[in-house]
Amino acid sequence: MNSASRPTRLLLLIGALAAVVLLSAAGGATAARLITGKDVKDGSLTGKDIKDGSVKKADLAGPIKRTLDAATVSDVHQVSIQSGVTASSDYYGSTFASVPCGDGEVAISGGYDLPTSSTEVAVFRNRPSADGTAWEVALRSTSSTFVGTFYALCATVG
Repeated sequence: MNSASRPTRLLLLIGALAAVVLLSAAGGATAARLITGKDVKDGSLTGKDIKDGSVKKADLAGPIKRTLDAATVSDVHQVSIQSGVTASSDYYGSTFASVPCGDGEVAISGGYDLPTSSTEVAVFRNRPSADGTAWEVALRSTSSTFVGTFYALCATVG
């Protein structure tokens, strides 16, 4: 190889690398610029897609704000049940407790109270029911059998 072609090849290699770097950077900037709210299909986002606490009342549309302002919560009270929890090593031996609220009420919170002697307990559901009228708790104990107390904080919302 002659010595005159070596610098030419080196310059071509440097030029090609510079072009790759520039195109890569421009591609990322283009992607960031092109994806907007207009690109998101209506109804495709759910609560799982939104970071907890990131939506404030000021971010909501006027009609929703007025609805929230008009809502009143009254007659807040606790409802509880007791249920036996049997030790089991698999999902099918889990305990599912549902604490129902009264007619016209919704569960605004809930939870459980387990004896301190219960060990190796996994709670894998602690949430309102799909229709909001009860609080659901699901758990599994792999080593002890006990009676737990499950509760819902129920309220009339109008």
